Amino acid sequence: MHGFELAPETVRVLWGPLYFALGLLVALVALASFAHLGHGNISRGLVPASVGLAFVFSAITQLGSDSFLLFVAYEAVMMTFALGIYIACLWCPVERRGAGLLALGVLLTLVAAAVDTQPLT
Repeated sequence: MHGFELAPETVRVLWGPLYFALGLLVALVALASFAHLGHGNISRGLVPASVGLAFVFSAITQLGSDSFLLFVAYEAVMMTFALGIYIACLWCPVERRGAGLLALGVLLTLVAAAVDTQPLT
């Protein structure tokens, strides 16, 4: 695990909360992008659903496949959603400050995820 030699059971135990944290982070970024459109009240109401989604994602990784590729697929779906919203914000009639930089940041996370899935040579 990133340079540390750990017992497989220790790695499995450590990845449980990490997958939950990563799943929650990605869900909340997607939710924040929706709020950026001006739907703050709806977004606040969806926070419990985002936490629930993170729990479901974490459970799937623990009960099914704990492959990091599963996280990358989940991240790709959610970040593509956020990227689409931030790009749409560039053409909103009301100025959505920072939408271009946010779109660039999300695009960079998608590129980083793609690079991270490539085998080392």
